[in-house]
Amino acid sequence: MKVKTILKIGLLILIGFTIAVFSITSLRSQIQSIAGLAVAQTPTRWNNVKDGAAGDGLTNGIMVSGPYLYNSATAVWDRPLKSTHGDSLTTAYGLNTASFLYGFDSVGGNWDRVHIDASGYLYVTAVPSTQALTTLLNAVAAATVGTTLDTTFLLSKHTWEIVVTGAPANETTLLEGSINGTTWYTLDTSNITTSEMRHVVNKPVRYVRGNCTVLPGGTLTVRYMGGGN
Repeated sequence: MKVKTILKIGLLILIGFTIAVFSITSLRSQIQSIAGLAVAQTPTRWNNVKDGAAGDGLTNGIMVSGPYLYNSATAVWDRPLKSTHGDSLTTAYGLNTASFLYGFDSVGGNWDRVHIDASGYLYVTAVPSTQALTTLLNAVAAATVGTTLDTTFLLSKHTWEIVVTGAPANETTLLEGSINGTTWYTLDTSNITTSEMRHVVNKPVRYVRGNCTVLPGGTLTVRYMGGGN
């Protein structure tokens, strides 16, 4: 009787051990099958998880460690892109806003990195604004230093018009520029006794003025326009 009991106990132990082995083997097989991990796009459709990279244009199954942004124009997700000054991106999607401050240029209709000019002003236009037509000297009848024009930006392209009336024997007028509004340098010189238009390039300054140094008779007017890079 004792032998039968022992045999029954041994048989039960063997059966239990066999069940445990098969269970562990089955569970191990199921864990290994997770290598093909998928996510549900719909209740009846599953898509494999995808490794994300810039430009993938993923629509589902994204598995990435960094942030993604949604592009509503093309209905895809993408990694924030590294952008540089002048990119003029047409949407906020893809901007690396974690690293750079961006602003919207309502004139150009695009997004661009915020810039700081030599005077510490912030602006977001891809190219600095132009200086509208401004009169630097208005019908002066003698040697005159004009008032200072602060263009706000460092403008490197300068167009100025000299209008002379009364046929003076000679005249000398300077277009002067400054980066601090105090120290002035000659950008261009006019010596004509009739009207003319002159152009200066590759001389970035923030402040400009007209300076008529010689005018023996007649009157002189100077008009100015400036541009960016």
